[in-house]
Amino acid sequence: MKITIQILFFSFLIISCTKPIELELPDIPPKLTVNSFVGLNDSLFVYVNLSQSKASSDNLDTGFVVLDTTIVTITDAVGNTIEFEETYWKGGEYRGFQLLENQGFVTIKVETDTYGTATATAYIPPKTTVDTVFYQDSVTLFNDEQYGEIRIKFQDNPNEVNYYAIELFEYWTSRNTWEIRSPSQSTSDNLILFNHYGKVFFNDETINGQEYILKLGYESNTINNWKANETPLKIVLYTVDYPYFKYNQTLNKEISNRDNPFAEPTIVYNNIESGIGIFGGYAIDSVVVDLW
Repeated sequence: MKITIQILFFSFLIISCTKPIELELPDIPPKLTVNSFVGLNDSLFVYVNLSQSKASSDNLDTGFVVLDTTIVTITDAVGNTIEFEETYWKGGEYRGFQLLENQGFVTIKVETDTYGTATATAYIPPKTTVDTVFYQDSVTLFNDEQYGEIRIKFQDNPNEVNYYAIELFEYWTSRNTWEIRSPSQSTSDNLILFNHYGKVFFNDETINGQEYILKLGYESNTINNWKANETPLKIVLYTVDYPYFKYNQTLNKEISNRDNPFAEPTIVYNNIESGIGIFGGYAIDSVVVDLW
């Protein structure tokens, strides 16, 4: 009984000593936020907004700030400049109505009257070709589910440091569209470094200049219980630049650590000068495979 009273008294002291402290956060001026990934002969979109500090955002009625006159341009490796126009259906989204056709370094410039000019450089690497795709059904069991294995053969470019991503799509006949299909948890290829929003990422650190066959686990039953071997599959191989890879790597780590109070803070990679955000380049090769 005496011990119980002492514990209760000690708890009362701790609670009575608790005092809320008001912390005044600095009002950090907003910066231009620019986000875009660009590839050869692919649609071009740039997303422009303003960053907001916690102190600033608490005083705003809305999280979106309408920018003043904004000029967005991208200049390709041979000096051609593509101008962008803001789309009417989505504020802050700009579309270029030409395509990038030259491999190499490209530069983005976002100019505003009030918030200055933000710039960045990305690199569109040479395309890596998918040589062959093999599929073998029912090669492994994982969590009592049936899985197949996709083997993707490609040749790494020995003249550059290469970063890659692979994305899978299933064709949905009922919707007449391709839907992203993440590789299954049975994927065990040691080359893969992380999986982020359906893409698996890896580099050529251990395979520089070699021919390689990447193995991806693939679930045999779709959501609608169709068999995989009745559904066409599209394999997309991305060759990406360092900013594209590093941004996805650090963002994936930051998301993974959000619910862990003991994890070290992760700074998400950005490469926008006089602003924040990401500008990266990629080249793609894709193959459609009928698995039956």
